[in-house]
Amino acid sequence: DLEGVLVRDISQHDDHDREVKLGNEMFAGKRTGYRIEKRFQHRDGNWVPTLMHLALVRDDLGRPQMVVASVIGMAERLALEERRALEVQHVAMQVMARGVAHDFNNLLQVVQSSVAFIRMDYQLEENEDLRAIKQAAEMAGRLTAQLQQLARVGASDHVRCDLTAELNQRRALLQQLSAKSGQKISVTVPERPVHVSIDKTALEQVLLNLVVNACQATPSDGRIHISLAERDGTAELVVADTGCGMTSEVKARALEPFFTARPGGTGLGLAIVNTAVTRCGCNLDIESEQ
Repeated sequence: DLEGVLVRDISQHDDHDREVKLGNEMFAGKRTGYRIEKRFQHRDGNWVPTLMHLALVRDDLGRPQMVVASVIGMAERLALEERRALEVQHVAMQVMARGVAHDFNNLLQVVQSSVAFIRMDYQLEENEDLRAIKQAAEMAGRLTAQLQQLARVGASDHVRCDLTAELNQRRALLQQLSAKSGQKISVTVPERPVHVSIDKTALEQVLLNLVVNACQATPSDGRIHISLAERDGTAELVVADTGCGMTSEVKARALEPFFTARPGGTGLGLAIVNTAVTRCGCNLDIESEQ
């Protein structure tokens, strides 16, 4: 298949200038050969990462006769290195979570008790703002326990619940999340129940982090829309915003722990969402462009 095909026709030239320099040094006798990482195009159209070794064969008079190249595929090695890097990041998140959870819980207890006193002393049992604060504090309390499990993707406590009802119950909290930054948030759910087997805490993690992420990425006059639909027996939850969108590079790394394109960001929001979605046995898709 490769007979008569030029190397440049099936390889990427990301490091062309360096290759030319190394090749010239090899023919000039300054080196016997060299090796370089290079990507080649497979017959199926995919690009394959490789490590290529080149050596120059000379005759008895030192004249160049042929170049011998060996190409070793590195896809498995790179995948292994990526898995190891993710394991290191997960361990780092566990250590961070354990250090934060204790003090965070203490602060939440102050918030919860203060809300309880205000509602009792001023007879504000039906106040929507206080209800949103109470819901947020309760959710945050559950999230502290989940933070320590962020790096562990495994079985969780699934219960059968109605996603329509779950979203309706959290409308006040979701409205409050966007109120401070000024965006308009809307929620569209079916009139009938949408039953799924899911970890409720994971659902809260997904909602909280996606809405907060949308608020941070959207101008104050922007819009955030949450919608729920059921198609062919599958529930689809969508959080959409009118922000500036992501570049292809940012999108490719959006779920990577500690990666952020926002000044002052932690890079944990979408990582938490990804882990929560995986823990529920669901799928996560990102659609975004600048």
